[in-house]
Amino acid sequence: MTGGYIAQQIVNGLILGSMYALVAIGFTMIYGIIRLINFAHGDVVMIGAFLTLALLQVLGWPFWLVSLCVLAAGAIVGVSIERAAFRPMRGAPQVTGFITSLAVSIMIQNLGIVFLSAQPRNFTFPDFCSSFCASVLSVLGLWTWSSWRRPWGSWPP
Repeated sequence: MTGGYIAQQIVNGLILGSMYALVAIGFTMIYGIIRLINFAHGDVVMIGAFLTLALLQVLGWPFWLVSLCVLAAGAIVGVSIERAAFRPMRGAPQVTGFITSLAVSIMIQNLGIVFLSAQPRNFTFPDFCSSFCASVLSVLGLWTWSSWRRPWGSWPP
């Protein structure tokens, strides 16, 4: 094993770990706000990934515009799921929200298979932006946003 190989594996581990951290932060924020484990969380990420693929490679949009569009689309999908599926379940037993979350997840997965197929696809980020950098910036942004929402007396977190 060469030094370059070991360095590449370290970078790969950091990238994968930062992606896991983003998912964990998302689960934690959702559970903290609505007291429900949202199993459709990963499916919303899937929608964002396919939208990124389409806008970057098929339409050739610039990366900064794709980033803004995907963030907006993710927010719209998340709010739509909350309004259509979770809001009517408020006040119901917790198991009802659990089943609703599973149903939304299964529905999004199956719609993805029907319209996009189950074949894996590859795409690359522009040279100036790696997924590690995007993950780190996202985590820092979420931390900053959540810190500002705390009462003044609890700064720093």
